[in-house]
Amino acid sequence: HFWDCKGAGCDATTLSPFVRSRYIYASQYAPVDPNEFGGPAYGEHLWLTGAASDTLASAMGSDAACCGKDEASGACGRCILVRNPSAVKKDWKVVIMKKSRCPPESKGCEHGQFHIDIAVPGYDLLAESTANVCGSRLRENTYLNRHQSAVCGNWWEGSSGKMNTISRCNCALLPNATANQRNLRRGCELFTAWGWTIGNPKLEFHPVTCPRGFQDLVSRAFGSSGVGLAERRPGRASTMQGPHLIGIILVAC
Repeated sequence: HFWDCKGAGCDATTLSPFVRSRYIYASQYAPVDPNEFGGPAYGEHLWLTGAASDTLASAMGSDAACCGKDEASGACGRCILVRNPSAVKKDWKVVIMKKSRCPPESKGCEHGQFHIDIAVPGYDLLAESTANVCGSRLRENTYLNRHQSAVCGNWWEGSSGKMNTISRCNCALLPNATANQRNLRRGCELFTAWGWTIGNPKLEFHPVTCPRGFQDLVSRAFGSSGVGLAERRPGRASTMQGPHLIGIILVAC
């Protein structure tokens, strides 16, 4: 998991012209409850975004029309359905959309590895983060500062409570004064409730069609001028045939 505030790889070509100060990871990309945007498509509890390895991206397909383009890797706007057998809520199904690339020089994303890093506010790991720009004066507004971006980044190193995100992460440490900040704190709370028990679990997964409401949310979140308004507009509910979850994907900080 990560939250470095740097713009999503799939959004780099959307900015026109490219202005680095506006290249920010949108607050709308934080974890959301599908029921707030028209309802789940596969019985999933969460919609998340993340950075996929090239091997995983190849399995997910080409860029979708809705959600940007990454010149270094495909599958922008494509989704996988996952389940974490080691989580407290091990029966939860979750949809993750690719919005960035995890390059092969990054740990766990080497050629041949099925890997995704999930974007969660408060869960950046500063010791390993190479691109954290939260609070940087070179960005217009990242909504969190560097410290806030990582308040739960080392949750497994805590000594109090049970060994899971529910016991070890306090999302109330994130600000909530603005709509964007409320999106970020809410995203932190939703992911935390999943109850990861290790930092790099093996997830069951299967590529799926992204739910329409999720596509609509992401497509509105970032445009040619940068991050869009942090508003909640329920999408139209739809139900799709849920696949059997197959395969293994390594998810690491």
